[in-house]
Amino acid sequence: MDIFSERLVELLNKVNVSQADFAKIIGKSFQVVSNYCNNRVKPSYEILYKICKEFGVSADYLMGLKDEE
Repeated sequence: MDIFSERLVELLNKVNVSQADFAKIIGKSFQVVSNYCNNRVKPSYEILYKICKEFGVSADYLMGLKDEE
């Protein structure tokens, strides 16, 4: 697992949101979110923006460029 996947899973667990529910929130399928969480694919910039807005974190944090949310 890479840092993006680790941090996405961490954030989902922190707010107690399932991958299926999160998929609905960002307008993607469960399979797509599962692929993000399992480091099979990376999100587009548009989806990365939605993820950041939903969790209130920076893209730098999600990508491992800084350690603070």
